[in-house]
Amino acid sequence: MSRPGILLLVLIILAALAGRALIGVHDTNTSSGAPPVSDSGTNGDGAASAPAKPLTTTAESGPAGALESLLLNEAFQISKARELTFPEALDFVPTSTAGIQKAWQAERNAQFPSDTLARLGLTWQLLGILPHDEDLTARYRLRSSLSSDVLHDAQNGSLLHTETVDTKKSETREWLTRHLMRLLLDQNFQWREAIIPTEVNLDRMLAQQAFVTGDTTWQTLKYTKTDVVASQAWKRTDTLTNNWPKPLRIIEFLGMRDGVHFCQAVSAQNVALDSIYQQMPTTTSHILHPDRFLETPRWEPQRLRWAQRDVQNSEPAWDNVIGELLIRSLLEVVSLPEDAGLIAAGWEGDGVLLYQTSSDAPQLVWKSAWRDAAAADRFFNLVRAQAPKLFGVSIPTEQKPKSITYEDILGLKILAEGNTVTIIRSTEESWKDALESLASRSSFEKNRP
Repeated sequence: MSRPGILLLVLIILAALAGRALIGVHDTNTSSGAPPVSDSGTNGDGAASAPAKPLTTTAESGPAGALESLLLNEAFQISKARELTFPEALDFVPTSTAGIQKAWQAERNAQFPSDTLARLGLTWQLLGILPHDEDLTARYRLRSSLSSDVLHDAQNGSLLHTETVDTKKSETREWLTRHLMRLLLDQNFQWREAIIPTEVNLDRMLAQQAFVTGDTTWQTLKYTKTDVVASQAWKRTDTLTNNWPKPLRIIEFLGMRDGVHFCQAVSAQNVALDSIYQQMPTTTSHILHPDRFLETPRWEPQRLRWAQRDVQNSEPAWDNVIGELLIRSLLEVVSLPEDAGLIAAGWEGDGVLLYQTSSDAPQLVWKSAWRDAAAADRFFNLVRAQAPKLFGVSIPTEQKPKSITYEDILGLKILAEGNTVTIIRSTEESWKDALESLASRSSFEKNRP
């Protein structure tokens, strides 16, 4: 055989072998039951892709096994509805109502340690966000679980349930859907690990939690065909917080109300919710104003760069951000909600430092940036006019066009300069002067998207 003939024979053999290999790969993919998925979450013919059925780690026989099969099937249906798979095996853990409550408390305590709540509560009290007799530790560490039948145990990545949970009961089914949805989203996006701690930036943490809650709530409402205010989560939250101060209620409903609206708004602009887990909202302003999140480049609040943090030989006990949501809740105490919303929308960034002297006397400085001088003046004028009601002060000792001073047991000074407003609470003249000097030397800088 000539050399060209031998070469042609070799090429034919190689082509045949390659064809067999491709057929084998195709058979393997199709036999797994998972069709190829595009970036849009659909298969090749444009239909929604069906997730592979998740596995369970606790297969049993008898009644327990039957219940687990029901839970497993519900998880599978929920994964199809959200067009995601469970990448990890599911762990269903039977427990008692008390066990669910204990796990809930453990999660709350990890999110809000008692010392964090004490410093946070004191900061909010000094700024007029909370009443002076409000105890955040009692509110958050003693609060009961929203559901007594099921719970997504985020710390252990499992689903807790009572042995008598009735998956056919509408109320129970809603809770089951909600917690399975949280587990599905956590397995896919590790959202719990991504959420920034309260101590680092409370405003960002609230925004990130609101997005996850909004995603979970919206998917649950669609799956159970329920209206948000008729849902068990809304009713239960309303019942548990009906005697809470308004700012705390606003926080509790943020995800179920504004978070859902945020998810609907970005989805309407063809932004996949899955993609947001890669770059979650960084401020409650994103949740309240989805258009800011969708801007190109994305709108971000300005960051306050403190000139220093040690004052009077003391380091701050709390260094954080207040954010638009809590400013709005503060203003709603002394104005109509729509007016408070319009003024708070001019917020561009802030920073707060809380100090405690050796005698435990609190000293605080809060500096906020606003869209322009007019926005800053609107905030300054309202807070100045309502200072007695907001801060519990009596008669001002000094008034100027851009500042006002009260010298009560806990002094107050409010001053505006350009597009910034500063509030100082102090028990000593030396602290007031030092904090005012610190605020004047500290400046805002734009954050990168």
